[in-house]
Amino acid sequence: MQVKKTGDGINQSFTNPDYNATLSGQFLGSGTTPLTRNTRVLVANHREIPAGLLVDEVLGFRRFAETEFSGDAPPTVVRCDRYLAGAFRRGPEQWPVLSLRAVLESTAFAEAAA
Repeated sequence: MQVKKTGDGINQSFTNPDYNATLSGQFLGSGTTPLTRNTRVLVANHREIPAGLLVDEVLGFRRFAETEFSGDAPPTVVRCDRYLAGAFRRGPEQWPVLSLRAVLESTAFAEAAA
């Protein structure tokens, strides 16, 4: 798991099998996301809730074997445990898997977007 501390707070990195992104912000309780050259918009194409999520940084492209996946999510620095679907483990590194569906369908996200 990669955690990066910045001047604006702590960022927690998450992954899916194809890309890695760092999410923070008021929704996860770590303050506003500063707009920098590394800031990106992650577009989630949910059939009922189309959304764009502002991410602090895209860390790169990674591929994981199915055997590297575990349904046990590691502890996180920000309050996002309920949105994790497990983690990929490679050696000593752990890459938490953020469930965008869980985020988008949560009451907290709907209230934050209102």
